[in-house]
Amino acid sequence: MRNWLFSKTRKGFLRLLVGRPAPQASAGAGKCGRMRVFFLLFFCISLRPGAAQNQSPVTAKTSTFIIVRDIVVLGNKRTRRDVLLRELDFGVGDTLDLIQLPARFERNRKWLYDKDLFASVQFNIGNWDFETHQAVITLTVRESWYILPLPTADLADRNFNVWWRDHNRSWKRINVGLSVYHLNLTGRMDRLTVTGQLGFTQKAEIEYRRPFFDRRKRWGFTGRLSFKRERAVGYRVEDFKERFFFNEEDYSLRRMEVRTEWIYRPDVRTTQTLAAGLHANRIVAFVRDSLNPMFLSGGGRRELFPSFGYTYRHDGRDVNLYPVRGRLWQVGLSYDGALSGRGPDKWQADVAVEQYIELTNRWSVALAGKLVGTIAYGHPSYYHQNSLGGESDYIRGYEYYVLNGQDFGYIKSSVRFRLFDWQIAVPFGRLVSETGKVRFRLFLAANNDVGIIRERFAVVQNPLSNVWLHGHGLGLDFVWLQGRAVRLEYSRNHLGETGFYLHIKLFN
Repeated sequence: MRNWLFSKTRKGFLRLLVGRPAPQASAGAGKCGRMRVFFLLFFCISLRPGAAQNQSPVTAKTSTFIIVRDIVVLGNKRTRRDVLLRELDFGVGDTLDLIQLPARFERNRKWLYDKDLFASVQFNIGNWDFETHQAVITLTVRESWYILPLPTADLADRNFNVWWRDHNRSWKRINVGLSVYHLNLTGRMDRLTVTGQLGFTQKAEIEYRRPFFDRRKRWGFTGRLSFKRERAVGYRVEDFKERFFFNEEDYSLRRMEVRTEWIYRPDVRTTQTLAAGLHANRIVAFVRDSLNPMFLSGGGRRELFPSFGYTYRHDGRDVNLYPVRGRLWQVGLSYDGALSGRGPDKWQADVAVEQYIELTNRWSVALAGKLVGTIAYGHPSYYHQNSLGGESDYIRGYEYYVLNGQDFGYIKSSVRFRLFDWQIAVPFGRLVSETGKVRFRLFLAANNDVGIIRERFAVVQNPLSNVWLHGHGLGLDFVWLQGRAVRLEYSRNHLGETGFYLHIKLFN
């Protein structure tokens, strides 16, 4: 009887959660069916607050929640059940508001998608005891390929725009290689990455990330070993452009890094990271003697130094790559030391905040701000300067300029309107979605950025330092899957220069 009452009184809610169409009424429902409808109407009215003089407040309140009796996980062939449950923001015994439950399921579904492990994620409710409000939640997943050998193409320049215009789209400046990812090595969402790369920058790198190793699943770690060597190296800024030295006989710059990070994650949205590393860099004599004697710290050809850092991060965005709602904020403190006087001896602090607001089904607003400050700098050098550029921190309209310094800050804003939203069948689509179709969206964005970078030691080389920078314009953002995006932007800077710029964001 309780199951029948729930299926009728909460028909639309159950249809949304389970994802099934409402059952069709049988042809012979007859008088019995009409009596049931009458009884249901009377029952629903009796639940309305204030409908009866003697109705207790507890009864009215408890009709709006469920208690999670159990969580059943289906479809996980490799990923461990306890690992999946750790990634949810609710657990067995929690009380969940019925009104907020669809949005909460959707938030957790997107969070699991962001792990790049699942082609489909679905939440259902079953075995609902109407008197005790206890129910069983079923999480059904379909795992994607977890071993991915992917060819890589990386530009030797700061961004795509510099390579396209300033270096005439030279194929020689493209680094090509192969990265092999195992996204779920032991079933604990641990990732192993092995990378080999040839070109301007040759690289050999191995990294292993394990999100947790303790019983309570709060502590994890990352380890990385990396070797890089480059024939071409930027050594100075002149006329807003970086000058490069290319060595055909030897490698101009060699780098080695050993780094480990200890990760504390008390909940699915909050992460604290304590990092330590050892770095060794070596430059050829010609760069130090003839091009820039302060390329490395202390004016030497070699440097060996340890690094330490702490980061606190809270990520409440719906997705990582192209969010439309939620907030991210992060603070950090780092130190790059010096061994035997060789090293930058540099303290740095940073804070970043991002806010995404979904105004309507089509309109949304994106706001982002960041401050980076060098607290102390014992051995200033060109190589260890901060940069306002690249694909992470940049001001629209200044993509062609090299903006180096010690401190910078910016505020970026975008008002976005979704023009189209398509579901398109693609080859191998079943690897990334339940239906085999991939979601494609197109946004029109109005952008406005303002920022500044401070240079204390080489102001002549950086004439745009210590000056407020302003860029604004329009953009078309092409987004697919969970948020992978290609952005084509038309921007104007404070110098009155305009141009088209391309930005690509494909990976977390």
